[in-house]
Amino acid sequence: MSDRTGTGQAIDYAEYRGVRHFAALDGLRAISVLLVVLAHARGREEWLWIRGANGVTVFFVLSGYLITTLALREEATRGRIDLGAFYLRRTFRILPMYYLALAIYCVLILVLHADPTRHDKFVGALPYYLTYLQEWPHLIVKNVPFELSWSLGIEEKFYLVWPLLGFILLRKQFRRRLGTAITLAAACTIAACVASWGQFVLFYAHILIGCALAVLLDNPRAFARLQPLARPMPSVALALLAGIVHFTTDAAHPWTHVLFAATVALALIGLVAGSSPVTRALTWRPLVWLGGISYGVYLFNQLGLHVAMRIVPERWGLAGDGLAMILGLAGTLVVCALLHRHLEVPLMRYGRTLAGRRKSVQGCAPATVG
Repeated sequence: MSDRTGTGQAIDYAEYRGVRHFAALDGLRAISVLLVVLAHARGREEWLWIRGANGVTVFFVLSGYLITTLALREEATRGRIDLGAFYLRRTFRILPMYYLALAIYCVLILVLHADPTRHDKFVGALPYYLTYLQEWPHLIVKNVPFELSWSLGIEEKFYLVWPLLGFILLRKQFRRRLGTAITLAAACTIAACVASWGQFVLFYAHILIGCALAVLLDNPRAFARLQPLARPMPSVALALLAGIVHFTTDAAHPWTHVLFAATVALALIGLVAGSSPVTRALTWRPLVWLGGISYGVYLFNQLGLHVAMRIVPERWGLAGDGLAMILGLAGTLVVCALLHRHLEVPLMRYGRTLAGRRKSVQGCAPATVG
């Protein structure tokens, strides 16, 4: 399978199905994690207009799209997906880095007493962190060390259910891809309507929007209808629309978050099925590199920022806040690059190897989509 780097203006359905890696999506991950870093930086009140928290929404949409696309292609290749192999890959991709970060927080707070004012909060949240229920401290207690991991709890619970429901239990019904996409869109609308019941529903709606896009683009007829959006002019226009919605999103109104997630999904069409100046910008090598280590940056950026905040005096004002952010990000990038090379990648490969052995035992061909 090929690597989609944005060299042509558009691709047809067969080419789209043959693409293994969308480099522009790595660039989008990089932008998203930089937004998250801004949301965590000291003096973030000055950066509120950038809406850094929306980076998490982009991650949710991307995750829904990519995981569903991989599952659809595995099903098309083998006739079904192997849930055991899927969960093995997810386990080695997510859990080792997560528990390493949690262990570091435990040492800093419980042993070195680095954050005495929030020590009790962390102790109370620790059972949730250990059992991968980390969204509960974030939504209920607030201001807990390592609460940034809340989005992982949302995501992984979704992927415990989604492959089982969409590709195993409702497999026959799921054959009607367009009908399923419409159902998913309706679910997103309902989720937005009842979002006042709790933030959980809203977050899952963001992931569902990405899933709906994957289902639509997997259908030849739907792909043909959406392909005009991947041409340079519409693609740039959709990217600008997503940017406008990003900067005008009101945290107090759930509908605006759903609208932002929907515009991100529309903009993704241009990134995966065509090429535009936006696509080519996102395939800039430093951005692709940063996107590749973005999971580690997401987990460790607050630690890096806190170290830098201790070094740079707060009395330096906005300039000091900016310097602390740059130093904290630089240190985080160095650490995460090393972890990515020596821990993250080897463990991901091992997980894929175990999944491949499972498929070989079951008489299936090795995976063609990773």
